[in-house]
Amino acid sequence: MKKQINILTSFAIIGTLLFSGIVEAQLNSNYSFEEELILDINIKIDNDSVGLETEMSMISPERNLPNEVSDFVEKHFSNHEVENIIQKRTLYGYFHRVYLNDSVELYFDDKNEIVGIKSRTDIPNNIIPPFITEYMSKHYPENEIVEWKVNHDTQKIVLDSDKHLLLNRKGEFVTLKEI
Repeated sequence: MKKQINILTSFAIIGTLLFSGIVEAQLNSNYSFEEELILDINIKIDNDSVGLETEMSMISPERNLPNEVSDFVEKHFSNHEVENIIQKRTLYGYFHRVYLNDSVELYFDDKNEIVGIKSRTDIPNNIIPPFITEYMSKHYPENEIVEWKVNHDTQKIVLDSDKHLLLNRKGEFVTLKEI
């Protein structure tokens, strides 16, 4: 009986999330375009409990980007066109993933700061922190950076030779993985 109540409660929560997400997307839509609401729901059921994980994303046009993100794209990637934008809402705010033509992906955190870039070609040096470009010119002058991601204590670099470098926040080498 307890398991059935938990399952029913979970489905009620899912329904509420679906409804509130759709209503919010409609209320926040001041433009005459179509937004697609994506809601990933994972339900984990075991003998004693039901777990629910959700992630909501909204694909929207460029004009919904925060000014800092739009300015960054215009400054560093003015020769690219924005193809898609995904905004992920979390407890801390919105994270943005901006897809540009030529297979360029930009990742912004909840403070609208760049935290990652993927590209088929090299990433402009003026975006990468100077200590990383210095490290690259000293140790890998023949390679280009095609991916850069930063988190709390490390920075991941992927080179066009499929070498994956992990550096700490000070730019000191941590590890190398070749694929």
